Amino acid sequence: MENWDNNPTMNDDCDIKTRELFFDEFESLIKKNESKTTIVAMHHPLFSNGSHGGQFSFNSQFYPANNKFPLPIIGIFANVFRATSGISTQDLNNSIYREFKNRIIIYT
Repeated sequence: MENWDNNPTMNDDCDIKTRELFFDEFESLIKKNESKTTIVAMHHPLFSNGSHGGQFSFNSQFYPANNKFPLPIIGIFANVFRATSGISTQDLNNSIYREFKNRIIIYT
């Protein structure tokens, strides 16, 4: 989910320098091996029933950000805000994450 423009030297030792080239290469490899079983393993999941997917535990409703004392109203609002806004780039509702997820799903 890293913004490649913020790290211009990130791919110095690689032929792929942009996100678009990455997706082009990924699509090419999937198509090339379409008759084979292909496993795509990555750190960022495409689906989640956890906090990045907008699902929060009952405990997090009362103790947001692992506070030692309960903040039930603030916790509920914080979790609803996070579930709907995609404020973190690792949340499934984030626009960058959504684009990544949709492009990976299209090819697989």
